[in-house]
Amino acid sequence: MNTRSTATLLSLVLSTTMFAAAAASPDGFLDIPWGSSSEEVKQQLIGKTGTRHGRNEADTVIYHGGTFAGRNVNAFKVWFTGGRLFRGDVFFPAGTGRSAIDALKKDLTAKYGPPKASGKVIRWAFPVSPSHKEPESIELSEHKDNQIRLSYFSETLRASAPAGSKDDL
Repeated sequence: MNTRSTATLLSLVLSTTMFAAAAASPDGFLDIPWGSSSEEVKQQLIGKTGTRHGRNEADTVIYHGGTFAGRNVNAFKVWFTGGRLFRGDVFFPAGTGRSAIDALKKDLTAKYGPPKASGKVIRWAFPVSPSHKEPESIELSEHKDNQIRLSYFSETLRASAPAGSKDDL
């Protein structure tokens, strides 16, 4: 291999490594650590988004209104297993449609890199690495009544959650 080929290959490897290192990972839901209690989640979620507590259900809490990434939100739904946060859903208002999904996908791709799967459910996966202690994922999909759902998961805690709460798509 000549010097020019070696320099080109080294440049390509370095730029790829820098891009991979630059891609963020979620590290919780809205920077609320996985495993947090419902009271910790409530305080932080209300403080960060301006949402209002709606109602408690079995292993979930629903909040109404607020904002997420500068966008108006219809509702937040946070999920618990064994009293510990393992999933956070953001529901964007009905009628925002495909252009809103495309805009969210573009923003998430800019922050986290390209999704691992596309189609009906667009998915980003974040495996364990030296800089990332817990496997996580993000899913973007169209939900009932034309709402858009953005879900964040702790894959470790998701595995121990009741069957109906793991996917619910």
